[in-house]
Amino acid sequence: MDLVELRRTLSAHHQDKTLRFIDQLPEGGKKKLLGQLSALDLDSISKLTKEYVTQKPHIALPKDIRPVKVYPNKPTAEVRELYERARTRGMQLVKEGKVAAFLVAGGQGTRLGYDGPKGEFPVTPIKNKPLFAVFAEQLRAWGRDVGRSIPWYIMTSDINDGPTREFFAKNNFFGCESIKI
Repeated sequence: MDLVELRRTLSAHHQDKTLRFIDQLPEGGKKKLLGQLSALDLDSISKLTKEYVTQKPHIALPKDIRPVKVYPNKPTAEVRELYERARTRGMQLVKEGKVAAFLVAGGQGTRLGYDGPKGEFPVTPIKNKPLFAVFAEQLRAWGRDVGRSIPWYIMTSDINDGPTREFFAKNNFFGCESIKI
């Protein structure tokens, strides 16, 4: 979609101001922004916005709302059997390959004073292991306990996808067999 057509489409969806600073972007930035905007399904977005934001459907709330039941980290005598059944079932699902790890890793470490993906930031006090390494060690340990590798899915963002992939490759994927970034 060219710029004129995109402006017309955005205007039809009351998004005229979306491109107001496009002329201040470098050529690569313009191309990237236009590609991202062209990929949007603005008709669906407008429909969903109307249905669920500007004209929210009525949702009947139950009359008797109560707080959820609290389960302590360390089980009391009353729930010990429940915890054991849950642990057994969880381990069974892991052994059957029905469990995977999912990590949302799209953030940068700027608030931590780190210029790069947050998962690269050293978090252990003595060995300065990065957060990704700590997660990998935990997954490898669980996998070792159940006798199978646990798939690890890592969602990145445009800004850190390349650096995250490079970091994992440089660190031999922290010994994890099935990582999908």
